[in-house]
Amino acid sequence: MGCGFLFAGCGAVYFVGMPFVYDTIRSDSVTEHSNERYYDGPTEEDKKTRLDLFVPEGRDWPTLVFVHGGGWTNGDKDLRVGGKDVYRNIGRFFASRGVAAAVINYRLLPGVHWTTQIKDVGRAVLYARERAREEGGDPTRLFLSGHSAGAQLVTRIALDAEYLVGLGSDREIVCGVIAVSGAGYDMEDAETYALGADFDYLDSRFSVVDRGETWPADASVMQFIDGRAPPFLVVYGGAEHPALQHQSMLLSDQLEESGVAVDTVVEEGTDHARMVLALSRKGSRSTDEALDFIERNECGTPPATRR
Repeated sequence: MGCGFLFAGCGAVYFVGMPFVYDTIRSDSVTEHSNERYYDGPTEEDKKTRLDLFVPEGRDWPTLVFVHGGGWTNGDKDLRVGGKDVYRNIGRFFASRGVAAAVINYRLLPGVHWTTQIKDVGRAVLYARERAREEGGDPTRLFLSGHSAGAQLVTRIALDAEYLVGLGSDREIVCGVIAVSGAGYDMEDAETYALGADFDYLDSRFSVVDRGETWPADASVMQFIDGRAPPFLVVYGGAEHPALQHQSMLLSDQLEESGVAVDTVVEEGTDHARMVLALSRKGSRSTDEALDFIERNECGTPPATRR
């Protein structure tokens, strides 16, 4: 299944033809704050607890926190392929359209436990929210997004109240989630493995730091879905591996069954890696739907009353 279960961290080889699908976003109207440290704890790693903040003109804009993928073991916000700025370009794209964007790093397996990655994302979310307030944004209009493993991490933050509560906040601060090409939403799902996902791929990552046999259940996010979840936009590529498409459909179906507002978007003809590029490409269905999702979802109100 080329590049493993998640197709993540494939590097330059997987981005062949990138110039034909990558839009370089001009940032004349965007203020960039690079490599801000969001966590100063005793076990922080200098590069992996930092984020870049892209600020639009004006005031009272919403903020999007974006988390890269990489199979939980790879990836970096500063990834460049063929001279192209893959993730930071997403930040510039949204900021150029009136949405502040924080593009974050987080510590990677096996150097930390997988729960530490969730905590890092939570810390980055709270830091970005406060920075948005300082820069003139509306802190009640906070959205989370991620690709692949990053989608799994932001979904966990939005659904599992333990993490934000443990950091002195609450999951109610999350106005909406844009989950892109997510993997590992349900690591116990038999059909995902029947479709070709490699259990050993996940086991080699999670069991290294979690020696017990319960990690497939513990690390899955589906168990935390309830009617108080924020609205979701679930996005995946029509050319992704069936096992990955199935994970997105599982999430979308369970959210809908639980009464959560959810929209599902398929970027036709797009594979897993190129879904990242679609997130900063003018006129792609992914970007159009993401911007519409941010604009139309009300924030600062109980989830049951949101659109």
